[in-house]
Amino acid sequence: MRLPRDGISDDAYITATASGAVVMVAAVRARLVAAAAENTRAGDAEAIVGAIAKGAAETALAVANCFAAHYPTNEILVTTVTETAGTIIAAATA
Repeated sequence: MRLPRDGISDDAYITATASGAVVMVAAVRARLVAAAAENTRAGDAEAIVGAIAKGAAETALAVANCFAAHYPTNEILVTTVTETAGTIIAAATA
């Protein structure tokens, strides 16, 4: 999926794309962990949910850190991807 670029700066486009990437990889990681846990006993549901959330949160943070390292002088991008990852982590640990 490509974002339309009409009327936005390169920095705004990069920031929106990076934030979307953080969310996307967290969702993909959650699906992978869920698929791996599919054959686990129903009694382990709480542990499975915790593992899915933890995996998604760790992945989101890793991707956010990659963007922050790649664009260290882009404060808006660094703040946005860090806050996006923080939101995913907060939701995962709630």
